[in-house]
Amino acid sequence: MSKPFKAQRDSTNVFLVSKNDYKQHYDFKSYDAVISRWENLTQDKREWLWTEKAEYWEYYSLLFQSYIEVGKQREAIDLAAAIIESPATPANGRVWLGTAYANWQMRQKNQREAFAHFDWLVKELPTHPVAAWGYYWQSVTAHAAGNQTLAQEKAAAVRRCFAGRPDFLWQWN
Repeated sequence: MSKPFKAQRDSTNVFLVSKNDYKQHYDFKSYDAVISRWENLTQDKREWLWTEKAEYWEYYSLLFQSYIEVGKQREAIDLAAAIIESPATPANGRVWLGTAYANWQMRQKNQREAFAHFDWLVKELPTHPVAAWGYYWQSVTAHAAGNQTLAQEKAAAVRRCFAGRPDFLWQWN
């Protein structure tokens, strides 16, 4: 008699979940489907998915954005705060959630809060790809203030975040 199949814990699991939910969020605008999958996971299953790899933290960022899209700002903020304030969260996790939060603040026209987070992000992990958002806004702000030298310096930092090779359209915008 064979033993029941038990999946191994590795980053492939979160990769599959995140890619499916990525499509649900961006391709189909099924934000509730993303939230439902998360909320139906047991705490053990959530812990089983945990990894320091970017896919896991990108998934949390996607979940944050999904909560925002369906009007559940309190849940989104609670999720982000729990991740950012947790000592177990690696720097790349804080940067993923912090970027999602700062971009949301920009959409809410709360530039002061957003800029504070973008400034923090570029200090937290200066060459991380999503830290490019912080450098972008620092560059725009410097340009608007007439400081072209600083604007160019921050624009060059955006390119360094991608090692000069952006892969996705959002990385060029």
